[in-house]
Amino acid sequence: MTGPVDALVLQNHHTGERLELQRIARDGETWLSLFGTLPPHRQGPPVHVHYQELEEGQIISGTLSAVVDGKQIQFGVGQTACFPPGSVHRWWTPLIARELV
Repeated sequence: MTGPVDALVLQNHHTGERLELQRIARDGETWLSLFGTLPPHRQGPPVHVHYQELEEGQIISGTLSAVVDGKQIQFGVGQTACFPPGSVHRWWTPLIARELV
């Protein structure tokens, strides 16, 4: 997959996670846009906190599980995963029942 010309691409060869980071103008402000992929059954980043930033992403395929402030939640296709500023969180791609069949 080739990303935008001015994007920074990070590839974690251990987990298979791939992130494309790009600064964009939005609503008169500069935002950091991330596009990421993580293969099935893999761990995402370790537990972390963004003290001022909202981390938000839309699930375009598969399932994403997360722990946010000690509560485990799961997101499916079309849903938005939202991690508010100051929340302690981590996420991963789980093994789900339909994949066992």
